[in-house]
Amino acid sequence: LTYINVVSLLVLPLAALIFIFSKEIVQILFGRGAFDESTVLFVSRALKIYALGIVGASFRDVLNKVFYSMKDTKTPMINGTIAVAVNIGLNIVLVKRFEYLGLAFATSVSATVCTILLLIQLCKKMYVLKYREAIRTFVKAFLAMGFMCAVIAAIMPQITELQDAVRCIIGGTIACVVYVVVLLVLKEKLITQAILKVNNRMKK
Repeated sequence: LTYINVVSLLVLPLAALIFIFSKEIVQILFGRGAFDESTVLFVSRALKIYALGIVGASFRDVLNKVFYSMKDTKTPMINGTIAVAVNIGLNIVLVKRFEYLGLAFATSVSATVCTILLLIQLCKKMYVLKYREAIRTFVKAFLAMGFMCAVIAAIMPQITELQDAVRCIIGGTIACVVYVVVLLVLKEKLITQAILKVNNRMKK
């Protein structure tokens, strides 16, 4: 359960930052030589869609390990098969119309569908209080992520003149600070415990 909560707290802001700074990330990594402005935009659009699937893919991998630890290999196999079928079906429907964006969307959706199915199965096996705690952590992380995105959306237009790397550093730092502060306000236990551990180590 702690592992699932940690994934919630780490993956949600990561996916949001990749989505927000997709163009800057592509520009920093590939914006030279053959990668002109139109190509950067082309790739950044796909990265935005893949970012939406990061949460689903991350939870899918964690939940699969949870089932394996419970000696249940059947559930991950069945849900994985369903996810593959969804991916293939969406590819057939979307790729012809949306091309590479349809491929990215199909991959993200299939990962999310697999995660939802795994969560439903896991909730049937866990005690009510345990999965409620996981849901509370996810909701807190989602609220903190939303507030973080709102702050970044307000700040980034003010620093358009800076280089892409500098924009990412400034925006990412502000985003992380806002995210942690909101979680502290919401009294998220894992964040509070992590900060206490850091303070104790610094005092030694």
